[in-house]
Amino acid sequence: MERRHQILGLLALIALSLRMLYLLQADDGALFGHPIVDARTYVRAALHLSEGHWIGPPQTFWQPPLYSYFLGGLFTLFGENYHLPRFVQAASGTAVCLLTFSLGRRAFSPTVGYLAAAAAALYGPFLYFEGELLPASLALSFNTLALVALLWAAEGRSSRRWLVAGLVLGLSALAVASVLLFVPVAILWAWRRTRPVPLPALAALVLGLALAIAPVTVRNRIVGGEWVLISHNAGINFYIGNNPDYDSTTNIRPGRDWQELTGMPKREGGVTTKAAASQYFFGRSWDYLKAAPADYALLQLRKMYLFWRGDEIPRNLDPYFARHQSWLLQALMWVHGVAFPFGLVAPLALIGLFLYLRDRQARSPAGDLLLLFVAAYTLAVVLFFVTGRYRLPVIPPLLLFAGYALTRLRLLRGKELAGTLVPLGLLVVGLNVAVPAAAADGNAQEYTYLGQAYVGEGMLANALRQYQRALEIEPTHEIALEDMGTVYARRGEYQQAADSWERLLQHYPDNIRVRRYLAELSFEASDFTGAARHYEALTAVAPNQAILHARLAMARSQTGDLDGAASAYHLALQLNPEALPLYRQLARLEIHRGNYAAALPQVRALEQRAAGSSEVHRQVGEFFQQMGMAQEAAAAQDRADGLQ
Repeated sequence: MERRHQILGLLALIALSLRMLYLLQADDGALFGHPIVDARTYVRAALHLSEGHWIGPPQTFWQPPLYSYFLGGLFTLFGENYHLPRFVQAASGTAVCLLTFSLGRRAFSPTVGYLAAAAAALYGPFLYFEGELLPASLALSFNTLALVALLWAAEGRSSRRWLVAGLVLGLSALAVASVLLFVPVAILWAWRRTRPVPLPALAALVLGLALAIAPVTVRNRIVGGEWVLISHNAGINFYIGNNPDYDSTTNIRPGRDWQELTGMPKREGGVTTKAAASQYFFGRSWDYLKAAPADYALLQLRKMYLFWRGDEIPRNLDPYFARHQSWLLQALMWVHGVAFPFGLVAPLALIGLFLYLRDRQARSPAGDLLLLFVAAYTLAVVLFFVTGRYRLPVIPPLLLFAGYALTRLRLLRGKELAGTLVPLGLLVVGLNVAVPAAAADGNAQEYTYLGQAYVGEGMLANALRQYQRALEIEPTHEIALEDMGTVYARRGEYQQAADSWERLLQHYPDNIRVRRYLAELSFEASDFTGAARHYEALTAVAPNQAILHARLAMARSQTGDLDGAASAYHLALQLNPEALPLYRQLARLEIHRGNYAAALPQVRALEQRAAGSSEVHRQVGEFFQQMGMAQEAAAAQDRADGLQ
């Protein structure tokens, strides 16, 4: 026993040291202190909670809430700190190594447990995701702990053990809901383990699940007005992975494409509630299944292959890009013919699963639980869509089956060994041959994120270098072009800003925000012809915004197009008849060109709306004076004097 503790202590020390070293190296990167995409969403939710809004947002949860509450609790106690959550995740990752040993010892042998625990300590993707502000590491910890808790419960006769196991399993679902598919499997396994008197144990297990999940469900009903079990993003995630254009939806970027997708239920189905939007997306995928069942089946087979393929498929940020900041990660996660480490773990795990199923003498309740978890969790990921991040919680059981395969291979001889090594070799080739090479320099999106991080740090020159690098890779990257123009404008380099935005509009002419940037920039640079051109384009796509018509009028008046300016002012006033500056500007324009008949209604309208403003009455008096209406001018001046 003492030797076991010494070995496990050494493994824990190695695991924690590697994780702390990786965090030390990652801390030098600009993105460490600037969460992006999903991480930014979780951080914002956590900050909202830490301000005392512990009930959460005023609608059903968008994502499973446990990670936001985890961050929110830390932010409440220690302030907005991006180091501490990562330190906690590093510690929990170390605990996962020890829990993996516990599973292996129960399911197979201490040797298998040691092998898998050592592999977990060195598993590069674990280090990477434990260094990200994402729920993957929390789900990894709770899922592994849930498996240990289920085995611990099965070893005793206490219903309280099953209650604890159910509670941990429920918390796992509140971190990443994919584990819900394992819940009925776990209940079935528990029923088989507790015969002939299963009811108290099963009731305790279900009660533990309910104690974790039911408060979230009830909260969603009370706050959001809808019955949503955990979060309402299930439908859109299912659609992302189950539609005819899988590659596009799974690689969708933040920005216009994501807004287009999330707006689909309201735009196409008139759906306004969160739960109904989720159901809408499920319905779209169901329509795809009914319309093209063969294509749908092929897509599921493709996703199953992607699940077992060796590389870490990115979601939001490419894990391989993080290798730029860490020589440790370069050593523990790479793609060179073989995608290390999963490109070796997956073939060994599949062989281990096969050997375990074939050898009835090796079967055990613990091993069966691991097998069922692998099957259920794999199916849960494949039913939606595959990324390295979503695959992470199933890695500890796969490491155990890989360790089991290694121990069995050592005992095989002759034809039996050859009969196992050949399929193992084929699996290594098959699961790595289609792996895309990890881009040595990253992709445009990663450099865009880096640019945004440097902007947040106020390091504008560094940001420009990142945006330029992004555009070298992808010259039409919309966000990089927009952000680069914004940085140039902040630096006072207006021509470069205009050039960036003009390049963007060549490819994305409907980008209203950038068109407006250019219009304002042209106006400030006294390029009134350019400003008018951009405002004309803006009013064509947004005809109900009075301010755009007003700015168009001002630009036209500066170019000498007074008829066009007057027309634009009239349109602006139709949209906003209470805007006093518009009456003033239109009156001034008409008086300037001697069209007093057209100016008089604007002056009268301005006078009617002047109320208690002496300044406006004085301006009205000046207008009357300019039109030769001395009596009206004097009356307006008297009103102005009386209000002072």
